This record gives sequence, structure tokens and C-alpha cells, in this order.
Amino acid sequence: MHGRAKVLNARIVAIAVVGCVACATLELPEYPVHAPGEYANTVARSGLVLAVEPIVDGATSQRYFGTDLGDANIVPVLVVAENRSTASFLLDKNQIELLTPKPALEEAVSEGGAEAAMTASVAALGVGMVAFLPLAVAAIPAMFAVGKELSDLSATEHQLLTSELQSTTLSPGKRAHGFVYFQLPADRELAQLGLTVPFVDLERQRTERFEFRFRWERGT
Repeated sequence: MHGRAKVLNARIVAIAVVGCVACATLELPEYPVHAPGEYANTVARSGLVLAVEPIVDGATSQRYFGTDLGDANIVPVLVVAENRSTASFLLDKNQIELLTPKPALEEAVSEGGAEAAMTASVAALGVGMVAFLPLAVAAIPAMFAVGKELSDLSATEHQLLTSELQSTTLSPGKRAHGFVYFQLPADRELAQLGLTVPFVDLERQRTERFEFRFRWERGT
């Protein structure tokens, strides 16, 4: 009995230790997702409805990702897509692009021509613009390693992974959502940004390209 008691006590201690570690782990809420028509940035075309919602303030990033991604000039953008057509479309997250003006154009934008410059540049799909592709999620937590608890970094990494948009075939009636993450150059304090999201009609082999504009500023 004495030996069994030791084993039982050891098991209780082990469970308690695991429980303490679990309690210490940062738990992050899921980012709320709505129907695409409920967002401010929504475009409907060819039976597809697409919405994007960039996280541009530090408090929201801290709440849902456990850190201010803007400190590393990372812009998380929620993408919500719904197929209301009778065709199937391919959504490839690696083809989504974040566009920001080249320095000369951005200087002109800051002097008052923001709407016209961004409209012309995004419509031209990259004229006068620099394009950024989505970041690999695995690379992001290391950017915040200094001064962070390992458990907090693990929670951030888990949230980034589970919230990430996945490439998918959007069949009729289906919906997909998730985040794509982009990193701007370290010297950027603010930027007028454009986002392009292409969908490929699998039957016609035709690309439908959706375009959005928004403003990002570090430290907001």
C-alpha cells in the first residue's frame, strides 16, 4: 500500500504541475467572423462576395494575437469569401498581394493626392507600387521573442496558425475565411495600402481580381 501511495502522490504532483503550466499559458479569444456582407470593405462580383478587414490598431492585435504585430510592421488582414455562384473558384492565399506606394509616390500621396494616386496605382495592379506576398507564419513569433514568455509566444504562434487563411477551392454555396499576414519595410511609419485577392474560375480558367484600399499606421 505504501508503494502505491507513493505512485499515486507522484501522479497527483505531475497533474498539478501540468495544470499550473496550462494555467500560466496565455489564452487568446478567437477573432469574430461575420458574413462578408457585414463588413465595411466588401465587394460582390460574378457571384462571389469578398470582404477584408485589416487589423490596424495595437489594442486589437494584442487582444487576439497576444502581441502588437504592428511593432514588427506586420499587417494582419482578415479575408472572408462566399461563393454564391454556380461555378467553383480557386482561392490561393499565396497569390494575394499587399501593395504599397514606392517612396516617391507615397510622398505625393502624403501631400494630398491619396485617393487618386491609390486608385490609379491599384487599378494598374502595381504601377508605382511595391508588392508584398503573405508571410510564412512560422517566421513571425521569432520577431517578438525578446522579453516574451515562452508560453505567450506559443499562444501567439498557435493563434496565428489556427487563424490563417488556407488555400481552397470555393465550391458553390461555400464560404472561407482566415488571416493573411504581411510585413512592411521597417522604415515605414504609415502607408496607404492596396490589397488584391485573385480568384480563378476553374471551368473558364479566368481570374477575377478583387481590389481594396486602406490606411495603416504603426503605433495606432
